[in-house]
Amino acid sequence: MAYFNGKISQDLTYLYISRSIVFFANGFFSLFVPIFLYTTFEENMTAFLLFYLVGSLLCVVLYPFTTKHIEKYNLKSSLFIATIANVFFFLTMSVITKDNINHLIILALFFLTVFRVFYWLPYHTVFTRFSDQQNRMRQVSAFKATMHIISIVTPLIAGIIISQTSYQTLFITGLCVYMCSLIPLISLSHVYERYSWSYRETWKNLFAKKYRPAMIAYFADGIESGVGVVIWPIFVYNILHGNYVSIGIISAATIGITVLLELLIGKYADKRGNKKEVLKIHSILYSIGWIAKIFIITGFHIFIIDAYHKITNALSKNTFEAITYDISADQGHYVDEFTVLKEVAISAGRVLLY
Repeated sequence: MAYFNGKISQDLTYLYISRSIVFFANGFFSLFVPIFLYTTFEENMTAFLLFYLVGSLLCVVLYPFTTKHIEKYNLKSSLFIATIANVFFFLTMSVITKDNINHLIILALFFLTVFRVFYWLPYHTVFTRFSDQQNRMRQVSAFKATMHIISIVTPLIAGIIISQTSYQTLFITGLCVYMCSLIPLISLSHVYERYSWSYRETWKNLFAKKYRPAMIAYFADGIESGVGVVIWPIFVYNILHGNYVSIGIISAATIGITVLLELLIGKYADKRGNKKEVLKIHSILYSIGWIAKIFIITGFHIFIIDAYHKITNALSKNTFEAITYDISADQGHYVDEFTVLKEVAISAGRVLLY
């Protein structure tokens, strides 16, 4: 029996392939970039968090502004620009040391910010355009399951590379893989969107009553994802006493058990129809995981509790993202405007966290 109800668009397939390659490359970086910065800053938590604070603050300010300029190109071109910027970000990271970090970190932050403001808006807008509501939960789950399958091996490979060679080797290896993500984008259809709000209107709508419930949810999601992406790797690093191979093994093992469940949940949620009811239950289960993480003191605790947390994350986050794409699609002409509001709210949540 087919997983999807009908065929998926060819453009979504190209986006899917490109994003999978990106995620494979990011699998080398996502867990270890925060650890790299933390150790290169000589475990100075203030300097470490300042990097992420400034990055998130720049996104809050620049998202509404840069969207107007993105329209001078098209969303496909924007994805190309973002990908190239991220190549230069990781290239910069590969030459950063404790001696030059105070200078090169500014350049790295510049490239990272260009990537963020030029990538996420076009990506989410294109996904919304080429996905369909009948299959959207399954499409989100298929994306995430593929990415988690990739994530089973990449943290382990990354941990071995770092322990046997260096971070510089890791960055160059991942960089070579990352550049391949440009190939599927060549076949992607050109997508044009006209961003109709002014900078002032964007901020006005961010606090408008109409969007308030959604913006509060995205703001909270920004805080939660910031903890998971930035704080959690440092916590794991300290618990495991800097053993990179152990970090990779535990990360790979906990991700592995979530993949099948993600696909099953995606199909179940689309058939059930009421994604919001599913989300309420899953969010409660997911919140319990964060509470349990407070009591982690050993590597075994990390495996058990993080495994539970990733399972409930597969339940809640995929449903949440599918609802987000449904809401975006319902905006019609204003799909890109709503996407900007969402990204600003998420970044604002991270600003509060850091």
